[in-house]
Amino acid sequence: MTDKPAETARRKSQNSMAIGMELVKSGQGDAFISAGNTGGAMANALFRLGRIRGVKRPGLSGLFPVRGGHCVVLDIGANADCKAEFLLQFAIMAQSMQPKF
Repeated sequence: MTDKPAETARRKSQNSMAIGMELVKSGQGDAFISAGNTGGAMANALFRLGRIRGVKRPGLSGLFPVRGGHCVVLDIGANADCKAEFLLQFAIMAQSMQPKF
């Protein structure tokens, strides 16, 4: 938790977040979940998974229980300063991720 996120993602290529994201990237994993540093999760995701075309600012999502099911909330902590354009992109990404259960 005390490591600098981008530096650690570059310097420690076999950190637990990097390994988990590589498993998702290769198809051996369906999702990546972490209780770790959100900046570390973001940095590792950018280095390992890249960006969705047209998305300028990626975000971290969470699945929250609501009456009648669940909803995706995006962004849950990695972005401290957001432009309106980024908030719109978060909404579009979250809508496309709505769970089917």
